[in-house]
Amino acid sequence: MAHHHGVAGDHSKRDKIKFYKQALMINGTVWIMQLVVILFITGGSLTLLGDWSHGLADILILFATYQIFTSELKNSENDHSGKKKWLVIVAVFVLWGMAGHIFYEATERIANPVDFLGWPVAIIALFSTVGNFLAHKRISLVDPCEHDAVHHANVAHLITDAAISLTVFISAVGKIVWDLPAIDTWFGMAVAGWMIYLGWKTLQEKVITK
Repeated sequence: MAHHHGVAGDHSKRDKIKFYKQALMINGTVWIMQLVVILFITGGSLTLLGDWSHGLADILILFATYQIFTSELKNSENDHSGKKKWLVIVAVFVLWGMAGHIFYEATERIANPVDFLGWPVAIIALFSTVGNFLAHKRISLVDPCEHDAVHHANVAHLITDAAISLTVFISAVGKIVWDLPAIDTWFGMAVAGWMIYLGWKTLQEKVITK
């Protein structure tokens, strides 16, 4: 009986690894598409820059989680949590660094808003919202027996990423409809503030309280 339980447990762990890998692939694709838009089409949107930065942090954290789950399945006797904590710390400081940059840019742009193309930002924002939601749905398929604080945090982060992408879309619509790039500046500051808060919450959940 114990043997069957162990086999079932390994199966649920493999499914968990599979779903996290799929979420990583989806988020990675979204992140690359955002980077293409920023570098080659329109790089003036602060909200898009914030979404891209948050996506990078999410990818690092998802990758860290995926790696630790894989290591635990292969060698459950060893403690792999130290590596995961350091990857999370790096991801949070990347997030904070980009938030600081967005705040700095926003203060410069309050008096002199920077124009940007609204349509490409709106399109990539919708693509990002859908992608982040699909990634969230994939890891939501993880068996309840494999749920833990780290998993719940990752689910919440992907929903947050989708919400930020929706904010980018609203900002782009403001530019398209009213030709007000200043909307992007104020929304960008809000996104940066949320990035700082989320980084602190992530440290609390995955590093400080562990």
